[in-house]
Amino acid sequence: MRIVERSLPRDGGALGKTMDTRAMLRRIRLRPLAACVAATLAFAPLRIGLAADLPVTSCADDGSLGTLRSVIGGADEGDTIDLTRLTCSTITLAGTPIDIGWLGDYPVNGLTLQGPGRDLLTISGGGMSPIFTAGNPQKWGRFTLNDLTIAHGVKYNGPGCVYDATDLVLNRVTVTDCHSTVSVSFRNGGAMC
Repeated sequence: MRIVERSLPRDGGALGKTMDTRAMLRRIRLRPLAACVAATLAFAPLRIGLAADLPVTSCADDGSLGTLRSVIGGADEGDTIDLTRLTCSTITLAGTPIDIGWLGDYPVNGLTLQGPGRDLLTISGGGMSPIFTAGNPQKWGRFTLNDLTIAHGVKYNGPGCVYDATDLVLNRVTVTDCHSTVSVSFRNGGAMC
């Protein structure tokens, strides 16, 4: 098999060069790193450094597509989790907190949850667990909750609703019915720390 490559010489005349298959493959083999980088970039998502608004579409807490857990699981630093389109008034967690801390299930540093209004949506621990664990004590970040209610969280020797090792920002948020059962003197509050 022969491949003909045509190019124009500097004097403007026509020149035809031929290159056999072996020579072409040799040229490709000399640039494997470039080929790998090109292939990686061709298939990589284009979310480099861009914050996104990620909608939650399900009020379940089973980790399925569109649930708060699954959307947070796909979030990156700086993203906003959009809860404003939900038609339910309560998301009740299934016995475990949503852990976005550095050792958690979904380690994200710098996340915002945007609710529809504190009278319109409650995220509940169901009296079985805290609601959120967030932060990385080694890296500064911010966990922001806007326009929602967090309630019915409970934890033994820790805050009942939110444990946060970064900056916790609450804007128009109601925190209610959070309990900490403490057997010894502990630095955490009943609702959050």
